[in-house]
Amino acid sequence: MAYEDYIRENLNSLENLSRKDFLYLSEYTNNYFSEKYSEIQINELSQLLKLVGLDDFPDGFKSNEVIITLNLDSLCFKNSFNQLCFNEDGRLYITPILQEVSPEQFKKVANNIINANSKNTWKHKNYSLETYKQCNTYSFDDKCAVAIRNNEIINILNASGSEVNDLSLIVETVAQGGKLIECYASDFSYYVNAKFMPISVCKWDDNRAPKAWIRSNRLSQNTDEWKYIVDENLKYPRQDIIFMIYIGTDTNVTLNEWIKNVGYSDSYEQAKSTQIKVYKELEGINEYSG
Repeated sequence: MAYEDYIRENLNSLENLSRKDFLYLSEYTNNYFSEKYSEIQINELSQLLKLVGLDDFPDGFKSNEVIITLNLDSLCFKNSFNQLCFNEDGRLYITPILQEVSPEQFKKVANNIINANSKNTWKHKNYSLETYKQCNTYSFDDKCAVAIRNNEIINILNASGSEVNDLSLIVETVAQGGKLIECYASDFSYYVNAKFMPISVCKWDDNRAPKAWIRSNRLSQNTDEWKYIVDENLKYPRQDIIFMIYIGTDTNVTLNEWIKNVGYSDSYEQAKSTQIKVYKELEGINEYSG
């Protein structure tokens, strides 16, 4: 039976599709749309994908409502998080569910991800086990690791080469209670796209430079001379630090425009204090211990 016939035959009987059938179907979704199809057919496939039962997926996965929209001659597959839900290979994207793990398990997964991730490793702070014991710690299939303390995301790690989408990981982290985060300027768009609102910003402070940043730039920790090196001579330049809060709505702001409007805080401490103050006001919280 031709693959196209297989799809058409199952359009109205998705409940009977096995997990294997669905994964086969999702792998070749692009083949189904290799030619122009009518909007009616697109809507049929949309309904097919919406009806996929949770039990059809492996443990640790869930299906999102899938919306297929027709935009001129191109197709855009999106899920209920409004993100692209297929990878470059055409396989439909499935969002991970973070599983709660012990601090010891988390530390092991986090170590492996950080040590194996050669790209911007310096950004990911590896805290002590005692710190993680104060957090809610989660992982997914040893590919993602998230630590949340008092609603603040202190670690959000995605393994290099992982098929897990960064935006989906942020969405899942919010679902577990992560509402505050501080990030470097180069990650600003990730969190804005995930509906975080930037609150305050401070400039890089050499005295707070992460040890991993110093090592990644192959600088000596035993001298202060590196503090006077200009960014152009560094593999990983200095970056502004942005403090954000999840609000669940689009802000549509750009980094430079936003900084121009709000200005820099005088220090890291001041920027952090502003973030917490706004968060308490939004949430009606009387006490916050960071």
